[in-house]
Amino acid sequence: MKKLFLLLSAIAILAGCQQAPDNVITITGTLLNPDSSDLVFFVDRDRDTVELTADGAFVFERESEKPLSINVMFGRKRASLWAAPGKSLDVNIDVADWDNSIGFTGDLQLTNEYLIEKGLVQMGWSRNFMANFLKEPDEFLSARDSLQKAFDDVYLEYKSNGMDKLFCDYEEIVLLYTMYGDLNNYPNAHRYYAKLESYDPPADWFDFTDGMDLNDPLLIEVDQAMYFLSSFINTEAVKAGNLGDDAWGTPELLNAKFKYIDDNFEMAEMIERFKFENLEQQLDAGPPTGAEEAIDLYLAASTNEENTASIIEKRDAWAAIEAGQPAVDWTLVDIDGNEVSQSDFAGKYVYIDFWATWCGPCLAEIPHYKELVKEYEGRNIVFISVSVDKDKPAWEKMVKEEQFPWVQLHDANNMNDEYLVRYIPSFILIDNEGNIIDPRAPRPSTDKLREMLNAQAGL
Repeated sequence: MKKLFLLLSAIAILAGCQQAPDNVITITGTLLNPDSSDLVFFVDRDRDTVELTADGAFVFERESEKPLSINVMFGRKRASLWAAPGKSLDVNIDVADWDNSIGFTGDLQLTNEYLIEKGLVQMGWSRNFMANFLKEPDEFLSARDSLQKAFDDVYLEYKSNGMDKLFCDYEEIVLLYTMYGDLNNYPNAHRYYAKLESYDPPADWFDFTDGMDLNDPLLIEVDQAMYFLSSFINTEAVKAGNLGDDAWGTPELLNAKFKYIDDNFEMAEMIERFKFENLEQQLDAGPPTGAEEAIDLYLAASTNEENTASIIEKRDAWAAIEAGQPAVDWTLVDIDGNEVSQSDFAGKYVYIDFWATWCGPCLAEIPHYKELVKEYEGRNIVFISVSVDKDKPAWEKMVKEEQFPWVQLHDANNMNDEYLVRYIPSFILIDNEGNIIDPRAPRPSTDKLREMLNAQAGL
């Protein structure tokens, strides 16, 4: 078998020797012992299925002016690759021994071998993820410094052996911002794993952000940098706007983010991307009320037609369920298998909660929801929880075990789409005439909900 594998590798190398065009990424290779699974290449959210020849050879091509990180999957087996236009990469894997047999040849051989070695280092950290984030600050920093040294040792070895220079430019940013991300995540992760009500890191914890070059043009090409910067913008906007921990999804936070982006970023492409992402998130979280000025400013400045069309579509979709509009008339099944409809509650106020058994923030609201239901017992209002669980038995199990004293429905019909639910928990308040009061009502854990309910006549 080994001789056959080498022969197939040689054939694939010869096939890949022809220089690829400078705007095309080409990956060739061979799979030994393939079964009936599909060979799939993922670039971001794009999925390409590639056919294997009778002897397991394949060719993947994609037009691109820049290098790409690509995930390849065969059944449940996965590998991460880095490919660049005009550079050859040949991948050879024995499916029967995927992790140990993967090999590379071509211009990007060293680069992809490095990624395998780096992945092994990362795996050690990931196995102890919770234990590391449970450490006190000094211990965490020591552990993270050890990880960084391990990353650097592997990186410098491959760089000195001639690893692709452009990849090295990107990878140095990846390593830096991966570390920034871990440092940034530590306070919340430590609080979560240690089960603390709150946690404040040392006063100088975020000093690592001092002097960051927010306008390095390579940042926009590096996912780790953009993920970190998205979180960083949020943190800085909350501070600059003097907003609280509950500011997520509010127009006030969106406006503060836009101001921070305008004041601190210079690259038009980066400004466009961050504003679009935050505006899209805002319109997925709630109606455009309060964000009209930010939307208008974005639409006037954006040159990305696809993004502007998306924002307009999301903004306009809210008109059907804004305050005062008739509520959607739906029919769902309750925990006992009975059909329940919105029209069954004519003359009553209706408070609907969209949730799921796997959703942490949803579960955190349950104790408050129980108090709310008890507090308004006997009043002219019906409380309903609508589960969006795909795993219906998991929902049935929890509802039966908890014996929730309010209406429990399962959304097998995706009724939540009618209310533009993109994040859970989401809450909706409907009046006693069947009209929407608030398509994103306050949570049970807030005083704002009581204020809203107590202001309704006839409730």
